[in-house]
Amino acid sequence: MGGKRILVLTAVMIAVGYGFARADHPTVGFGAGIAGPAITIPATTLPKGGGAVTLRVEYVKFHAFSDAELARFAAQGTEGHSVDYLLSPSVGVGYGLTDSLTIGMRLPYVLRTGIREGHDEGGEIAIDNHGDADGVGDLTLLGQYRFLRNEDFNLESALLGGLKMPTGATGVKVRNGVLFETEHQPGSGSWDPLLGMAVSKRIGAMSFDANLLYTFATRGAQRTNLGDRLHYNFATSYRLGKEQGHHHSNGMADHHHLAWDLILEMNGEWQEKQRISGVVDENSGGSLVYISPGARLCSDSGWAATLSVGVPVIEERNGVQHETDLRLVGGLTKGF
Repeated sequence: MGGKRILVLTAVMIAVGYGFARADHPTVGFGAGIAGPAITIPATTLPKGGGAVTLRVEYVKFHAFSDAELARFAAQGTEGHSVDYLLSPSVGVGYGLTDSLTIGMRLPYVLRTGIREGHDEGGEIAIDNHGDADGVGDLTLLGQYRFLRNEDFNLESALLGGLKMPTGATGVKVRNGVLFETEHQPGSGSWDPLLGMAVSKRIGAMSFDANLLYTFATRGAQRTNLGDRLHYNFATSYRLGKEQGHHHSNGMADHHHLAWDLILEMNGEWQEKQRISGVVDENSGGSLVYISPGARLCSDSGWAATLSVGVPVIEERNGVQHETDLRLVGGLTKGF
């Protein structure tokens, strides 16, 4: 398995995941000797007939509100909520239909823990500890068509298009038997188209990649529209080089080439305010920007492991919403 196939697929699988990621909702190399991003969607596509399977885990730690803060919000007439963290393992597959057209799909499992809410019960403030919400999430399909490949300038560009389908659970209940609100359900119940573009430029051992991906949200479960979303990313990455490893079996030496990529990305998210039965939720939506250093270890035998650490540097939320402390994304890919 060549390095190009496995590195490109790693990025495609992460790209599929980030087609519908939100701050509290569940985010390439160009071949041997060339580096690539961890989260930013590159313009490079898989070769015809190439494919892989990826296991991916995303963890987001939130700066949860205290009970006292939730009580204060409720006394002011705002029913704020708080989540401790999001954990979302997922499996993805991808395939190169042609040298310029790649398709991929990803199915997550979504867990949100420590969901609490404050509200006013006839003049008395109550804090409800709803517990955790978990279940199978929505399936996302993503296609990538490369319409420009200029080998003289090492420049590529691609169109992105996809669809998030309502396969996830929307009937998870809180401890008293009432449904969680749609924003806390593993699935949205909505059909959401995705559209975007990616550009990649290579200079020696360095790669520069950028992409935009817009999600058009529609009405889903409990008459809720979670709001349109825009993801914008920029990455620079550097290939350190190869070192040769040795594996001995029955006295025979098997040589595997390993390579490290060092990665630095800016990952931005904007989300529209959600609407429930047509009423705008003023305590939803906003903007978030991460600076995300990361690394990838890849092997010519077809394996690649990627880790990205996202640190929020800009966070502008609408109304009453908790902030984000940290995001971790890891992936393990096997090419075929």
